Amino acid sequence: MNTRYSRQTGWVYTMRAYDCENGKLFTLGSGETFEEMQVYRPDTQWGQLIQGSSATQVAAISCRKIGKSLSGVK
Repeated sequence: MNTRYSRQTGWVYTMRAYDCENGKLFTLGSGETFEEMQVYRPDTQWGQLIQGSSATQVAAISCRKIGKSLSGVK
């Protein structure tokens, strides 16, 4: 899933994969431009989704779009 969010210095683009069954995310790319995001070195391990975070909200939407429910969130 590709997302874009704002912060004080401008926009940030991210590309993440979600593990719907275990409540985890993996950042594949991130940057202040779409081009920077595409050359970003991916994370080395999956991160835990935290209840109430914006990342968890995006994960829930992503999982629903593929017919799954999000579980395993801490």
